[in-house]
Amino acid sequence: MEATRGRLSEEQLRHYKEEGFVVVGPDFFSREELEPVIQEIAACVDLLANKLHAAGKIQDKHEDKGFYERLALIEKQFPGAPVLIHTMGKLGPELTKVLN
Repeated sequence: MEATRGRLSEEQLRHYKEEGFVVVGPDFFSREELEPVIQEIAACVDLLANKLHAAGKIQDKHEDKGFYERLALIEKQFPGAPVLIHTMGKLGPELTKVLN
């Protein structure tokens, strides 16, 4: 069975079950499919930045930075910041769709 976009082939599933990982290509999901997920994660980063800033834990929320930079820059000011997103307990519907 050949893999379709966003789905693993039978061979990939077998490898995952036997080895515990599988490597997929960069076009596994299209940019259009990932855009809602990116927006959802960006909203979580924004919420975290606002909370950390209000608590005086960071000085710059880096609102002018893009998706791929912002959280890394926040983490430089407050090590462990990315982990806090996980502890917020929010797994939005768009990310849930991709994970299922």
